Amino acid sequence: MGWLNTRYNLSFRALFLKTLNPANLYEHFLAWQVNANTFLFDRMESIVGLRNVSYLLALCVLWWYTGLYEIFFVMTSFIHYFRCRGDGEVGSFKRDVFLFQTLAWIQLLYRYLNSLDEEADFIALGMIFAGLVTTDPIITLLGFYKAIHFLSSASSLVK
Repeated sequence: MGWLNTRYNLSFRALFLKTLNPANLYEHFLAWQVNANTFLFDRMESIVGLRNVSYLLALCVLWWYTGLYEIFFVMTSFIHYFRCRGDGEVGSFKRDVFLFQTLAWIQLLYRYLNSLDEEADFIALGMIFAGLVTTDPIITLLGFYKAIHFLSSASSLVK
């Protein structure tokens, strides 16, 4: 394994050095590839996070293998509450909470809109609206980090 790691590092170091001063069209293409992929992976890490991509892919495979969407739904809808309690970098914390909370809201709206076959369920719609109306002033009043801590503490009291 150490030999493979060394070969990988040497190969990509040589590729990186070629990007600094490309001599022909092929080396310009390689330089463009290195720069484009570096930019794309940086954006993906900043916006989603590679750890989250791995987690979501694993859940998608589990969903596909079992055929149970409920596993994916539960494991992505409430993970941001558990993420709040861990320590780590502030930026990745905020990114993870936004990602999983957005995914939870998208799934909630999707499930609600797909259940509208006959008539609207105003109780369910009212509960969704109440959730939005209550969390928004809390976040505005307390700020993002205090609100997330407050909401995760409140959710642990219900258990």
